[in-house]
Amino acid sequence: MTGSSPEFVGDQERLMPQIAVQQVRLGSRLGLVVTLTGALDAGAARKLDDMLATLVVVDRPPHLIVDAGRLGTCDEAVLIALVRAHRAIRASGGRLALAGVHGMLARRLRRTGLDTIFELFPNVPVAESALAG
Repeated sequence: MTGSSPEFVGDQERLMPQIAVQQVRLGSRLGLVVTLTGALDAGAARKLDDMLATLVVVDRPPHLIVDAGRLGTCDEAVLIALVRAHRAIRASGGRLALAGVHGMLARRLRRTGLDTIFELFPNVPVAESALAG
């Protein structure tokens, strides 16, 4: 399949899942942006789940943004990881936002009704502005 759909971002990105973490300033506080790239299968989703759990418990960020703008396909286990992180960060008084959601993840969120649970933003800068306020 070809075209400009973000879901098909090139063979290399679809084959090589990446999860990166960056610290950002959100107003007077620090937060984290977790960037998802490529295709996240069940194995990568487990790594994401472990990483998010560690970040929320150890780093205790006041806010967490998950950037899905470069995410290709994703296993349903990604939803489980996001829900767990959402619950954990909310329990500590923080917020979890999803930025750049599209394609398969957007469809899965709508189908499960989770699109009404998460704060969704078109991109990371908009999410950063919202969480900084």
